[in-house]
Order: sequence, then structure tokens, then C-alpha cells
Amino acid sequence: MDTLGPLPKTALTATCVAPILFTYSFIAAKSSMPFLSAVLLSSTLILGLICSLTLKLVEKKSYCENITITSFRPADKEISGYFVSYLIPLMGATSEFFTLATSLFFGALFFIFVWASKSFYTNPLLSIFGYKFYEISLSTGNTLLLITKKQLVNCSQIKKIAYATPYTVVESYKTQEK
Repeated sequence: MDTLGPLPKTALTATCVAPILFTYSFIAAKSSMPFLSAVLLSSTLILGLICSLTLKLVEKKSYCENITITSFRPADKEISGYFVSYLIPLMGATSEFFTLATSLFFGALFFIFVWASKSFYTNPLLSIFGYKFYEISLSTGNTLLLITKKQLVNCSQIKKIAYATPYTVVESYKTQEK
């Protein structure tokens, strides 16, 4: 189902980790390193753009199917926990914490955690790009994580999905191929 291989999962994971770059950008600015701060901030935005483009590619190139949603609920409510748990403590870090080895270790550890736990819904960067996350239940009994730009108010709004990973989907507008 995930015809684009690891690309969507990698892009989704990277955007979950990207706010760490934003936080390090703040620390760099606070430590009088404006060039590094600008590079880190730009990297954050570039990762968001890459993931947004990857989601559009998923919608166009991945396996699509018509669906019937029986229920849904927002899945991005965990973002506040993300900030409290990971980013706010970093903001108070001193420049001693801001070493390449520590930064790489923290970023890699967080990347592995998100990759393994499939916690893509804790994705504040994609939320800034206008994406919303919903846990949807299908008439088949499956439960999936839906990424869409729509504000869902009823189950009939989503008719077709494309698979980014086996359990993460995006809304698809692709017409049936003949």
C-alpha cells in the first residue's frame, strides 16, 4: 500500500522533530549566533515544505481507495503535551547544552521515538501548514490516522484516501484510472 516506500514516513517523522530545530534556533539567537539561528529556522520551514509536498505526492501516486467513515475524532490534541514535554525545557537550556553531540543525540533519539511509535499526530509544524489529524473508523472496522486540510464536521466529507503508510492516510482527490 505504501508505494512511495519510506519517504512519507520519513517526511512525517522529520516534521515532528523539526520543532526541535526551531527551539535550537531560539537558543542560538539567545547565544548570539544569528547565522546558525537563521539556518536552523530555515531548515524547520524547509522540512515542513518537503513534508507538505510529500503528502501531495502521496495523494497523487499512492494506492487510493473509496471509503465510508463511520466515526472520527481529532487526533492532534497531543500537541500541547509535545511542547510541555520536549520543547519548553530546551528553551531554558544554557549554551553548554547546545553542543553538536548533544543536539544530534537529542534529535536522533526523538526521531527514533516518533518513527517507532508512529506518533505523527504530534506534528505542530504540519498544523502550521494547515493540516489536521483525525483518527477515523471505517465501515470495514479499520482505524486509520487521516491527514487532511479539512475541518471535519461529518463522516461523509471524506470519500477517498491515499496511503502514506499502512495506517496513515491522506485525503485523495485522484480520479479513477481507466
